[in-house]
Amino acid sequence: VQTDNRVSVPVGTAPATVARFRPAELLACVAVHSPTEVESLTVEVRRTDDRAAELVVGRVLRIVTEGGTDDNEWDITSVTDASTDDRLTITATPILLRLARVVYVGADTTTGAADFAFAGVEQTATEWMNQLVIPTLAAAGMAFELGTVDSTARFALNGEWASVLEIVRAIAAPGHANAEVRLRMGGSYGYVI
Repeated sequence: VQTDNRVSVPVGTAPATVARFRPAELLACVAVHSPTEVESLTVEVRRTDDRAAELVVGRVLRIVTEGGTDDNEWDITSVTDASTDDRLTITATPILLRLARVVYVGADTTTGAADFAFAGVEQTATEWMNQLVIPTLAAAGMAFELGTVDSTARFALNGEWASVLEIVRAIAAPGHANAEVRLRMGGSYGYVI
């Protein structure tokens, strides 16, 4: 369990690990990864465990796999103490959904008015990310950096989207970058896309 910039950590401060749980210490852990269902993670821990106090809304659950090749980070969205036994249920959503909170708004080059649509010549995924995504997140006060982008394919990107997440998914789509999008903690603070 890590603190995060969303919960009383000054901007520019690295998130700190505040609790660790081994798989055997969890009463239950269910992750839903599906193109047709809402992605979620549900974890149950003992209410009497001293570390349970660190499981608060806004903190990050980081699932670390053996070898660290498929780690995932989740925003804690609810902590429920509704059972009659010694269980707390923690529900979390993928941190990638943070990108859905930021609306892409460009400026009309003639009038300067807000413009939600964009069209562009063929560029690489890296160029699109640096042109549309990273500046939009920075303008919203969210610290994100661009990580490794393997695709060098060039493609046009035209459309009208409501969120940065939709733009990132369009860039990664088959026929464009044909890529997997991951959001990971990186640098001294913030995240790498």
